[in-house]
Amino acid sequence: MAHTIIPSAFAESYYAFEKYPLKLVLRESYGALESRTIRRRLLERAPDLFVADPDTLIRVKDVTDDGKAAKTNLCSDDDLKRWLGDNSFPDPLNPAARCGEIATKKDPRCRFISLVNDSVTFPLKITLKSLQRLLSYHQVSPVFLDFLDVYGSPSAVDRELRFSSFRTETCLVDAEAGSIVDGLRRSGRRYQMCYNLKSVVEKGSTEQSWKIRQSAFHHQFDVGTGTQLWIFGDPHEAIKERIANSISDQRNHLSKFGSISSSFKTSLDVHLDIGRWSMTGWRKHIASLEERVEKLKSDFFFMDQQSPVDTDPLLVVQEYEDKTNETIMALESNADNLESLSRFYADLVHDENFPAIEQGACTKAVKKACSQIRELVYETRMQVRRANILVKTIADRKTILIQSKAASRAEGLSASMWRQAESSAYETIAMRAITVVTLLYLPPTFVSTLFSTDIVKYQGDDGPFGAEMFSGMALQRWLQVSLPLMLITFVATFGWVWFDGLKIKAKAKSLEEVFPDVFRNVKNSGLTRL
Repeated sequence: MAHTIIPSAFAESYYAFEKYPLKLVLRESYGALESRTIRRRLLERAPDLFVADPDTLIRVKDVTDDGKAAKTNLCSDDDLKRWLGDNSFPDPLNPAARCGEIATKKDPRCRFISLVNDSVTFPLKITLKSLQRLLSYHQVSPVFLDFLDVYGSPSAVDRELRFSSFRTETCLVDAEAGSIVDGLRRSGRRYQMCYNLKSVVEKGSTEQSWKIRQSAFHHQFDVGTGTQLWIFGDPHEAIKERIANSISDQRNHLSKFGSISSSFKTSLDVHLDIGRWSMTGWRKHIASLEERVEKLKSDFFFMDQQSPVDTDPLLVVQEYEDKTNETIMALESNADNLESLSRFYADLVHDENFPAIEQGACTKAVKKACSQIRELVYETRMQVRRANILVKTIADRKTILIQSKAASRAEGLSASMWRQAESSAYETIAMRAITVVTLLYLPPTFVSTLFSTDIVKYQGDDGPFGAEMFSGMALQRWLQVSLPLMLITFVATFGWVWFDGLKIKAKAKSLEEVFPDVFRNVKNSGLTRL
């Protein structure tokens, strides 16, 4: 382009791109307070969300007027500036002013921009300055930053997995003067939308092999010229590869973008392709969860009691319940966003301001696309129902496991208490015997001690009365009486203890026969008779 007439409002907005989104042409429609809040959050997140200029990698694919697809990799902000067609530079005499043209290239028929990163938790491979330049040049709605905010987690944890939204902006008539740039093929009559979808991928063969990934999408379509723009938040470049299959570099795509209606239909095809991508892997992932839950059933509920388990089964069951709930949340958010997409297009083509000359063909394309979207939604809801059943199964088995562990502990406690009661019974018998013996010998001992001089008296043959003398006959008589009496006492006492012990053992044996599981668990746990 030799020279492009640029509206002053657009020029002022783009010159101040580093203040994005405060200087957008439609900034009044976004609200000053909301724009300042978005900018403040953008600057706060910049250290984690963006890379330095040497690490920039922006992958672009443009469909040109001749229908060819041209790929470009932009590795710096200077590359991006030249690629956009910005030939401006600061005025040497007045640094606040600019010289040169800021727009020397028409927008292509279709433009795909991938903001790639190595993982959801990694920063986007674009600098803050380059993103602001790109979004200002295409006048992208600031709400798109909410969708990019899910990336670049400083803790390396996907903290925004539960985020889901669908946002739109439509202007089909009375466009702002600053948004009408004929030289860039912009009529100002456009719609744009932002949404996100999640897919799941298998990373290996371990239990932690499945990973839920989310991608953010921004789409603009100019209903006056048929040009369209796509910007993807694209972890692992999954969407870029998907687009490469549908918009191949080896084929000519003029028929897909030759008219407004054909370009409109192509944009619907891209939405459908993205929707199909979001369904990738979920069925296999849920089947994998079901298989692992069945394995837990055999491992933890019907395992041999002698088999040790290294991991607490309750923690493992809880982990799979959490994974299944995450799956349900992701699938439901996908279904909601796909339904919102279908409703948006159904309402769009019936809007009275939609171009009448294109309305018939576009309505037919929307009807067909919505039918396919409903099929995707139905399949998504079906997987949600399947996952809900799995959650109920896991919850039931977790309840059984909790009850089983509680019962096992109660059984162990009951058996332990019985052993203690058995030991106490032996002690009771012994104390009873001691009591009987004490009661038996206490009165004679008392009487013998108190009246010993009057009952038995030993006196020597030649000594005086009261002399201390040793009598062997007295000792012999004492032994003759005491030893048999002691033997009789010991035999009677231990016979009594032995007889009561047999009764206790018989009672314990009868309880073991009635409750074999309780006492088997006690034996396996190492408890023995005290």
